[in-house]
Amino acid sequence: MEKNVKDGNYCCFETLATFIVEKEATLDEDLISMIVVHLDSLKESFDYYFSEEMKFCDKNIWIVNPFQSDVVATGISTKADEELIDLSEDYSFKMSFDRKRLIQFWLSVENTYPTLSTAALKVLLPFTTSYMCEIRFSAMIGIKTKLRNKLQLSNNLRLKLTHISVDVEEVIIIPIFHFINFSHSKISTFQNAAGGAAQNWLTNKSIVYKAPGQVNGKIIVAGAAGNWQDGAGAINAANGHSFAKALEHVVGNDGTIKFLAYNNAPPRVPKVKTKSNSKGVIILSTNADAAAWIVHTVPGFPIPKTVYTWPAAETAKGHLLLCLTIPESQINAIAASLLFIQPMIHYNDIPETETAAMPYFGKLIKGEIPTLPPFTSRGSIRTENAGGPLTVHIYSKSESSKYEIYKKIIVKSLKKTIKVWSRRDNKLKGDCRVSQRHIRLITSPASVNGHNTNLELDETSWAVSDPRNIFCHIDKPYFKDQAKEPSLAVCIENNDIFARFN
Repeated sequence: MEKNVKDGNYCCFETLATFIVEKEATLDEDLISMIVVHLDSLKESFDYYFSEEMKFCDKNIWIVNPFQSDVVATGISTKADEELIDLSEDYSFKMSFDRKRLIQFWLSVENTYPTLSTAALKVLLPFTTSYMCEIRFSAMIGIKTKLRNKLQLSNNLRLKLTHISVDVEEVIIIPIFHFINFSHSKISTFQNAAGGAAQNWLTNKSIVYKAPGQVNGKIIVAGAAGNWQDGAGAINAANGHSFAKALEHVVGNDGTIKFLAYNNAPPRVPKVKTKSNSKGVIILSTNADAAAWIVHTVPGFPIPKTVYTWPAAETAKGHLLLCLTIPESQINAIAASLLFIQPMIHYNDIPETETAAMPYFGKLIKGEIPTLPPFTSRGSIRTENAGGPLTVHIYSKSESSKYEIYKKIIVKSLKKTIKVWSRRDNKLKGDCRVSQRHIRLITSPASVNGHNTNLELDETSWAVSDPRNIFCHIDKPYFKDQAKEPSLAVCIENNDIFARFN
């Protein structure tokens, strides 16, 4: 095995070999030496822990390669010896030997040489997979690179490979969202409810849900999230409602307000090919430390620097808008999460002078994406606002991660069952295999505060936890193929918001 590694043959480590091929990676001499040293150490450990078994290695050499010319007997029985002689002369099995893993090979000869196959599998059974060894090599390649040289790998590998669920929130808090009040900012206000006064985005967060066929949305406002409020006006009107007010400086002209807009279906650009499904706007003020991040589900919207125009075809569909106010310093953290999902940026006039200290924002603009593990990202923060502490989580994954975001990322991170409202392809089913970490699919049709909705027309994908208090917006529907695509989820920990969607 060591000779194979030195010769650049990693077929014995299937996961490592696949990783190298997919990422077109090259192992330098240092990494190869480390793998060889690890294999030597592994052999020493086997000698220590399996001393009795290792005594029989020479006797069982026929299991490793039954086609070697010096292998003549098994030492098991006459029947087994006869089968070994026949197998060593079986050309068809000899041709397949090099193409299969050892256990796969012995399974393949079971019908023809049952005595020999059974004896070999009994020896190999304690080592049915090299996965744990391989995953360590892959993790080591991701950690120890020319750009990120780690002289001491033990702590990094321990965190990467442990079976114990690490509570990252207790280790480090990454500031991604922060809802605070900037009274002097010029970021737009919004219309909070029918007949209500305009409210400042900087003192409030807001969630707007528009049900299929409805022109008026339902609103949740910070500080008053105990109830849905009716939208102030028709969402397809040029003004007088929350969507239009939030995007006032995106569709208008204000020299002190700059923004970046991304949408997998950019306005006025037909048939764009992208695996991303994310839509949003990052807005900032050039004369104050104030910004906003708007996440929504509407394709081809908004059209930058053009009079507010609601896409007529979207009135028949259900849509969701989240507006999160943040200080400018948090834009870089948001950009770090967006990097994983490869958003289609169709407009950006944020000057470099505003983002000079934001390296991830610079990478986002240039279209740089992570090419080395990890391919998933998680950030959490507990914020203080007028309504009290608020915990928000953001999860993102790149297309290189083959994790299905609902089960492998959200459920695994929250350690709770989730109830999912989303379009589905009937390939990815609800999952109740792990106790208290189920995925339950909400049946259609449903109702949100008197507005009827159904999965055929609703473009939104969201989930609530069970037990209570977490609401998540996910940018990909509950389809099987989303495991191969980039995806993002924003989860808010708040009893009132949870109750509105539960």
